[in-house]
Amino acid sequence: MSSRKRIIKYIEAKGISRIQFTECAGLPRSFFCNNSGVSASTLERIRKAYPDIDLDYIIMGVGSPVLPRGYKRYPTLASALNSIAKMMSELTGERDSQDGDDTE
Repeated sequence: MSSRKRIIKYIEAKGISRIQFTECAGLPRSFFCNNSGVSASTLERIRKAYPDIDLDYIIMGVGSPVLPRGYKRYPTLASALNSIAKMMSELTGERDSQDGDDTE
C-alpha cells in the first residue's frame, strides 16, 4: 500500500474529506491524483496540520493511521535523543559532571 493510500485511511478514520485534508495541510487538491511517493516537506506540512497522524504508519505501514490519545511526539530527533539520555541517566543514577562532585 502506498503512502497516499495510507493517508486516505487516516482521512477515513477521522471522517474528513480529501478536500478538507488538502486545504488544511496546504496541499494542492490534485494531491491524491498522483501515485508517486510523498516528500519529507509534504509529510511535515501534514504533521503540522494533523498532529495526531502516525507518520510511522504513513511511511512504513506500521501501527495505525491515528496516534493514540496522549501520545507524546518530539519536535526533533535531537530533542527525542536528549530526552532519552536524560531518562537513562535518571534510571542508572548517574549525575552530570556539573553536579559539583569533584572527588578525585
